[in-house]
Amino acid sequence: MAIVAGGDPFHLPQLSNYPLIDTWIGCDYGAYLLVEAGLPVDIAIGDFDSVTPAQLAVIKKEAASVQAFPVEKDKSDLELAIDVVQTLNVASLTLFGVTGGRLDHELSNIFLMERLKKAGLPITIIDEHHQIDLFLPGVHVIKDDKVFQNYSFLALSDTVEGVTLENAYYPLTDATITRGDSLTLSNKKVKDDLILTFRQGVLLVIRTDLT
Repeated sequence: MAIVAGGDPFHLPQLSNYPLIDTWIGCDYGAYLLVEAGLPVDIAIGDFDSVTPAQLAVIKKEAASVQAFPVEKDKSDLELAIDVVQTLNVASLTLFGVTGGRLDHELSNIFLMERLKKAGLPITIIDEHHQIDLFLPGVHVIKDDKVFQNYSFLALSDTVEGVTLENAYYPLTDATITRGDSLTLSNKKVKDDLILTFRQGVLLVIRTDLT
């Protein structure tokens, strides 16, 4: 399942390159972006203050379900969409269109990943040049990626302890990462899948095709 928000469309990847996504939710202008991409709009949700009347008419025509909210509300359009997702008992969620626009919104969306991960809903953020995942303590196999070949590992908590990274060009063994460290920027795999292990903290893994 995926949500397409109304961020900068120039930062969107080619959405049709994700055929395994079987349900598409469009937030506000994101619903119109789904229509333009030729993809189904299973649910359109938001206050729709970012679309023109003509675009809204297209959304209402194409969407299987439209949930409209007032502009003045206590939750963002994205949070409203996630509320819907949480009623559907999905295993994971991919977000598009949540980067490359307003920095405050982008950071809020990244912080939202931690709360939802701890609630049992893993989220992946993807844009044209990045994939962002959030990990809690444990052993994680990061599968080989033919598109995003460069990896950075960033502490979202104050510290991340016991970090071991195998099959990486810059391996780590029982390291401690502090928020703001540059030690774990710009790594890459040397063989197979990367194996990430840590025992305490919250870690962001950002993959990119940029050098």
